[in-house]
Amino acid sequence: MINKLLVVMFVLLAVACVPITPEPPTLESPTPTPTDSTAHCFDADALSFRPGQRANDPISDSIPGYIDIVAIDSVLDDEVLTVILYLRKLPEIIPTERDGVEAGNVEYSWHIDIAIDPNQSLFDYVLDMKYIAKGSSGPVDRSFSAVFRSGVWEYEKDDGDDLFTFTLLPELYDRHEVQFGANAIIIEGKIPGIRPDSRLSVLTMDMLSGFDQVSCPPEEGHEKGDNNGG
Repeated sequence: MINKLLVVMFVLLAVACVPITPEPPTLESPTPTPTDSTAHCFDADALSFRPGQRANDPISDSIPGYIDIVAIDSVLDDEVLTVILYLRKLPEIIPTERDGVEAGNVEYSWHIDIAIDPNQSLFDYVLDMKYIAKGSSGPVDRSFSAVFRSGVWEYEKDDGDDLFTFTLLPELYDRHEVQFGANAIIIEGKIPGIRPDSRLSVLTMDMLSGFDQVSCPPEEGHEKGDNNGG
């Protein structure tokens, strides 16, 4: 009997030590429809938004569909930030290691800059999904859903210089998911100290084809959980 109790206690302790993965958000339904409307939008400006807000963005035929933002949505659950990027069209295969992209360069990126204090001009963290060129002979066609890596990075300003460096924080939770049916990319991660009023800015980038940012004013969306900034 004692042996059985010990076994049960061991199992309960093992289960208690398993980290709980945050529940992924439900994609907005219906999926946003691409629009070329520029009403209330600013072509030359990248607008910021708060966790829990959503925003639309006009389509652009001058950049590939996988970096052309249609809409963004966001959820904040304690310190876990989830951002959903709706894009014009996601391909199942994407070329990497293209001519003109040197080893160590970011070839593709979907990232969110985060300023904990919304009143400060500098950002504190980056939550992203990207591909860094390896320098192998290419181009090499790869699966869009498997080739990218996500992470949480911290901005660091070099003393006496205007340059910034990024430090990966591998101890922090992060994940990404590609949903072809909705042409959506979900990126989420734990951001230390993030608050409901923190300032966010989105950038999508193809090193050879251009970039996109949100240029339409955000709308109130939804917030999950309670965050008091502590």
